[in-house]
Amino acid sequence: MPPLGGVFFFCESVGTNCHVNDYTCIYIDIYFTTNYMASLLQNIELLEQRSELLKGMGHPIRLSIVQLLTQNNQLSVTEVYTKLDIEQAVASHHLRIMKNCGLVTATKDGKNILYAAAHPNIQAIYKLLASM
Repeated sequence: MPPLGGVFFFCESVGTNCHVNDYTCIYIDIYFTTNYMASLLQNIELLEQRSELLKGMGHPIRLSIVQLLTQNNQLSVTEVYTKLDIEQAVASHHLRIMKNCGLVTATKDGKNILYAAAHPNIQAIYKLLASM
C-alpha cells in the first residue's frame, strides 16, 4: 500500500520503496518538502517585490517621470513638475510613491532632492513598454 496520501516514493538512500514505517524516507520527504516550501515562499516574496515595482510604474504620471529619468540622470522635484506641467504637490506625491516602491532613489543636494532611477533595468523596462 502506498504511504501517506497515495503517493509512492522511491528512497535512494535505502534503495527500496518507501513505507510508512521507513523513517529514513519520511525524513527525506519532510526535508525536501520543507526546502520546497521555503523556496516557494522566497519566490513569492520576490514576486511580491516585483509586483510592487510594477505598481509603482502603473500610473501615467509615474511613467512620464520614468521617461524623464531615462533622458536625464537626475531631476529635482522642480524640474519634474516644470517639464510635466503639473502641480508641485502632484509631482512630490508620485515621486514619494516611486521612492517607497524602489523605482527611484533620492539624494539630497543642498536644499534640493535629486531623484534618479534606482536601477538601470528600470529604464530598460520603460523602453520595452514604449516599444509595445
